[in-house]
Amino acid sequence: MKKLLSLTGIRAVAALWVIIYHININFPSGLHNLFIDKGYLGVDMFFILSGFIISYVHQHEFLTFPSPQTIKFLILRCARILPVHYFMLFTYVFFFFFKSIVLHQPSDSPEKNTFIDFIYHLFNIQAWGLAGHNSWNGPAWSVSAEWFAYLMFPVLTPFIARISGFKNNILLIVACFAFLAGFTAVLHLPTIDWTHRFGLVRVTSEFIIGCALLNIYKQVGEQPKLMETLSKVALIGLVSAIGFQLPDIVPVACIALLIFSLTDGNTLLTRVLSSRPLVYLGEVSYSIYMVHSLFIMGVIQADRRLHLISSEPSLQNILVYLGITVGIIVSAQLMYHFIEVPSRNFIRSLMKKENPMQQNAIPA
Repeated sequence: MKKLLSLTGIRAVAALWVIIYHININFPSGLHNLFIDKGYLGVDMFFILSGFIISYVHQHEFLTFPSPQTIKFLILRCARILPVHYFMLFTYVFFFFFKSIVLHQPSDSPEKNTFIDFIYHLFNIQAWGLAGHNSWNGPAWSVSAEWFAYLMFPVLTPFIARISGFKNNILLIVACFAFLAGFTAVLHLPTIDWTHRFGLVRVTSEFIIGCALLNIYKQVGEQPKLMETLSKVALIGLVSAIGFQLPDIVPVACIALLIFSLTDGNTLLTRVLSSRPLVYLGEVSYSIYMVHSLFIMGVIQADRRLHLISSEPSLQNILVYLGITVGIIVSAQLMYHFIEVPSRNFIRSLMKKENPMQQNAIPA
C-alpha cells in the first residue's frame, strides 16, 4: 500500500493552525487576521483527512455488513485515540485540584467541569449532544466526534464503497456540502465551528466526504498534471474564500480539494509536506492537539502572576506566543514518545497474542 506522506505532513499544518487560533482567542492582544481567526477549520481538515485515510487503509475490510473485522478495527481505533485522551483527562483533573487546593484559586468554570462531564469523557461521548458545553480538555470534543465516525464506519462503508463512477461520488460530496450549508442556514449559525452541540453533524458529513474522495482517488489513479493544477486551485481558493470572508462551506470545500490533490507525490506542495520535519510533526499532531489547551491554560495562570503578556500588541507578546507554540510542541513530543506510541504498541501486542496470525495494521 502506497504511503501518502503528504497527508501526514498536512496534519501538522492543521494542528498548528488550531493552536495559533486558540492562542489568539485566549489572549486579547493576539495577532488577529482573517486566516488566523479561521483556525478552527483545521479541525475540518482533520475530519476529512480521517475519512480518507481510514477508508484508504480499511475500506476493503468492510465491503459487507456485518464484518468480522469490526471488533479488531474498533480496538485499533481505541489504541490510537484513548490513551492520550485519558492521560490528558486525568492531567486536567490534577490541574484543577492543584489550582484549587495548592494555589487556592477557584475554577474559572466549575459548572463546566462536573462529575457527569467527567463520566462523558470517560466514555468518550462528550460531543454527542448530552452536555450543553465543552468541558475538561475542551479540544477532546473532536475525539468524541471521531469516535462516533469510527462506530459508523463499518455501517456506512458497505454502501459508500459500492458508489461507482466519478459523477456519483461527486454527487455524494456535493450532497454533503449542501446539507452542511442548509443546516447552517436553517439554524442561522454564523460559522461551522460546531463542537459539543452539532459536532456529530460536522464530523459525519466531512468524514463521508473523505470516504467519497477515496473512491474518486481509486478511480482517477495517478495524474500528476491534474493534481498539480488542483493543488494550485485549492490553495488559491482557500486563501480567497477566507480573504473575502465567504461562508465556511467554501473554504472547507477547498480543503477537501486540497487533500485530494495531495494524493500525488510529484507536485511541489506534496514534496514540501512530505519533508521529514513536517511528516514528524504530522505524526505528533494528535498529541499536539490534545496537549495545547492545557498548556495555554498554564500560561494564563503564569501570566496572572508574572505579567508575561502586555495589554497591547508588542514584540514581547510575539516572543511569548512563539514560546507557547514551541512549548506545546515539546510537551507533545514527550507525550507522543512516552504515552501515545508505547500504549498503542502495547494494545496491539496484546491483539497479536490473541491472534498470532494477525497482520500489522497500517496506522491511520
